[in-house]
This record gives sequence, structure tokens and C-alpha cells, in this order.
Amino acid sequence: MGLAFAEWIYSRLMMLLEQTDGDLTFHSIEYEGVHYTIEQAIHRILEAAQEYLYLFEVEEMEGENVEEEKRTRIANEMKTATRLWAEIM
Repeated sequence: MGLAFAEWIYSRLMMLLEQTDGDLTFHSIEYEGVHYTIEQAIHRILEAAQEYLYLFEVEEMEGENVEEEKRTRIANEMKTATRLWAEIM
């Protein structure tokens, strides 16, 4: 996933959590065999986006190397979070 998407999804979901009056625990979905309330799904997506953004900051802005295994895990979690976002939408 791209950096712009990670920034966009993170900012929009944070705004949703801050401004919603609705009960985000009322509805739930099943994704890859796991049941999530909408709130739980949002938090998983936010964590993935935050970690993805931090990875970019460490590698691109600070010039540090991140081990390939960690980079792959973060990228895969962001892809999973994107699909989870599609499910809740």
C-alpha cells in the first residue's frame, strides 16, 4: 500500500472515532475466520497504518535500515488491514 493511502485511512478513521455518536460495537463482521466489531476492526486498521507510517519515517526520513522480515510483516499487515477496511465499508 502507498504512503498516501496509509495517511488518508489513518486520519479519516481517527476522525471517525473522535466524532461518531454511533455505537461501533453493535455491528460485527467475520474476516478470515475472526469476528470483529466495527470498532475492533477500525483499531486493527489504525495500528497497521500507524506501524506502516512509522516504518516509512524510520527508513526514509531517518535513513535507518529495517530488517526485511519486519518490513514484510508490516507490509502484509497493511494489506490485510486494507482488505478489512473494504469489508467494514
